[in-house]
Amino acid sequence: MPYEDEPPYDDFRRDDDLRQDESDPAIKAALDKVRMPAILLIIVGVLNIPGAFLWALTGANAIWNADANAQMSKEMNLPAVDPGAAKAGAMFYFVLCVFSLLAAAITIFGGMRMLKLRS
Repeated sequence: MPYEDEPPYDDFRRDDDLRQDESDPAIKAALDKVRMPAILLIIVGVLNIPGAFLWALTGANAIWNADANAQMSKEMNLPAVDPGAAKAGAMFYFVLCVFSLLAAAITIFGGMRMLKLRS
């Protein structure tokens, strides 16, 4: 039976109450070494977001202009791309967009965890 003055159990609280603050020289040294790579990691993650939307725009362009692209290729005497194949290619770009957004979110999350010195 727990004592009445004891706080409820918390999974995130250390049992030994050993909590180092940021004034500890070891933590300051680690934070100084990690700060710039973590900031650059967050920047790379943020820059991946417009790239992901570029993939989505490429896929949308392939769907919207599938018939016009077939007409242009006929006028320029180039091999025609089937509109169905163009739409299948567009789906690839949309899947690539989703994976790129997911990678950007993971990269930003990792950079933020790195700034807090968490694993």
